[in-house]
Amino acid sequence: MTHLELLQRHLTRKQDFDMVDHGYPFVTISREPGAGGHTLGREIIREVDRQPDAPWSRGWDLFDQKLCAVMAQNPETAANFDSLIREEYRSGLQQSVYEMFVGRAEEHELQKRIAAVLRFLAFVGRVVLVGRAGMCVTRHLPGGLHIRLVSPLEVRVRRMMEMTEGDEDKARAEVRKQERARSRLIQDLYDRDIADPLLYDMVFNTSVLDNVTIAKAVVGVLVGRLADAPARPLRPFQS
Repeated sequence: MTHLELLQRHLTRKQDFDMVDHGYPFVTISREPGAGGHTLGREIIREVDRQPDAPWSRGWDLFDQKLCAVMAQNPETAANFDSLIREEYRSGLQQSVYEMFVGRAEEHELQKRIAAVLRFLAFVGRVVLVGRAGMCVTRHLPGGLHIRLVSPLEVRVRRMMEMTEGDEDKARAEVRKQERARSRLIQDLYDRDIADPLLYDMVFNTSVLDNVTIAKAVVGVLVGRLADAPARPLRPFQS
């Protein structure tokens, strides 16, 4: 059963998965806007696929915008795909207007549901989780490797220009807006500083390291941890 099938089953049936093979490693990716993330997640999975066949290296999946699609398709989340995508990038003014209409409680309830989904995916393991405060949400779970991607501002602005096909001023404003929104999310919900290096196991400068190099380093740590790890405990998932 794939991660997506397991997740949909969990969301609809609300049952513990004491019979699911779980406890495998997982990776969370936090990133500065414009420093990468999605392409690295795919490269990590490709690097895992190159490892000798073993239970831990089979069937990895990436959840980034796919997570938003899953949440949007679940009637209990009461949010559409576009609103879930925008959630991470809402500006201060948009945040205030949003709270006037739907209230802070509803927004925080949505974030709690997203966090519960992330915890479930991490509990099962063999997954790369991009963004959504994954390093904070899954901090208590064993087997997690939490990485942070950084890059100089000017490099990130140039990348944002390429992604948005906009001019430099608009790209710089978008980078700053996303920085504020991501920082506020971590501060408001977890009382942590997103830039704190102690939140992460590994921090990479993507202006000097390419995705292939970073992916090899990440998977190398996973392999090293597995060599020293005790047998995986089997326990039911508690949301």
